[in-house]
Amino acid sequence: MSPRDIIPVESEQGYRAIVEAMPIAVWITDRGQTLFVNSAFERLVGYSYQEMLAPGFAADLIPPDDRDAVAARAAMRVEGDVGPTSFEVKLISRSHGTVALQCDATSVQFDGRQCVLVAARDITAQRAAEAQEREVDLQLRQAAKLESIGLLAGGVAHEFNNLLTVIIGYNELVGARLDEGSDARQEINEAVNAAKKAATLTKQLLAFASRQDVQARDIELNDVVTDTENLLHSLIGEDIELVHNTSQVQLPVHIDPGQFEQVMINLVVNARDAMPSGGRLTIETGHVVLDEQAVATRPDVEPGGYAVMAVMDTGVGIPPEHLDHIFEPFFTTKGPGKGTGLGLATCYGIVRQARGHIEVHSEPGQGTSFKIYLPLSDK
Repeated sequence: MSPRDIIPVESEQGYRAIVEAMPIAVWITDRGQTLFVNSAFERLVGYSYQEMLAPGFAADLIPPDDRDAVAARAAMRVEGDVGPTSFEVKLISRSHGTVALQCDATSVQFDGRQCVLVAARDITAQRAAEAQEREVDLQLRQAAKLESIGLLAGGVAHEFNNLLTVIIGYNELVGARLDEGSDARQEINEAVNAAKKAATLTKQLLAFASRQDVQARDIELNDVVTDTENLLHSLIGEDIELVHNTSQVQLPVHIDPGQFEQVMINLVVNARDAMPSGGRLTIETGHVVLDEQAVATRPDVEPGGYAVMAVMDTGVGIPPEHLDHIFEPFFTTKGPGKGTGLGLATCYGIVRQARGHIEVHSEPGQGTSFKIYLPLSDK
């Protein structure tokens, strides 16, 4: 007795009952025309059997960018002597949005026609979990890279800062002994000014490495943003519209106010430079509670309540290949003499030292948005 004889299937209705009971979605199609689907496929796409029998409806289930490839694959199954094949495809579901399917397809005879039978399994959740894992891994590697750079930069900057302190001190002593207005006194002053500029750079490196001395205290974030409005207007010029949308809820945070103003200035200057022909600069504040799921893709963030400040521009945007490097010291896309590449690195270090988080979203030609998350103070 063969295994088939054990199953009491003696009619088409019996086979249909089995196919209907299968948890795997079954779809039979002939060049874009749906001929049969089972109940699992109906549930998957959210359309009824009768709706899917409409001419050309099968093509509407497939995202436009994938239709040519799917049609070519289906033609191979029907016209060529090709065996079963496995592939992934996305379908547009009425009830679930776009779903990802793992499909096994083969050519079959159905109602006297050579057709394609597709058995599909929903892998949308699996692909979403894998994408989240890749994002977390990317964030972890990025954080580790910046941490390593910070350790190196902080150590070098600290030693240079000590040397520059000595250089500035001795030059000022020598200059004090020279006649006011003499060429030698002028040359010493130039040397002191150059050393002070170098000291400013090392200070920014120390900020990136979170090794600066800070005078953190509880401040109201909305107040700081409002108080800097006149300063920011003077930085951006008249061809850029400045929009403030501050939260109606108080946002107490614990940070050095001078450093936070520096973060705002750096972000606004970058936004200005990204809009050479003018545009709109928006600064918004608000609050959010980040749960375990929200911090899963932010390895340096703990769950809890956060004040959020967003700085958004309508500028040229940042190319994707640059996004992973923008917080690194000395990385800049500006021309020679137009930037040190330490502005965003300084922002990163200041925010991290305040136990916060900074992230960026940008597309070329679509502008850039920086978001800063600072833990809400409980005082």
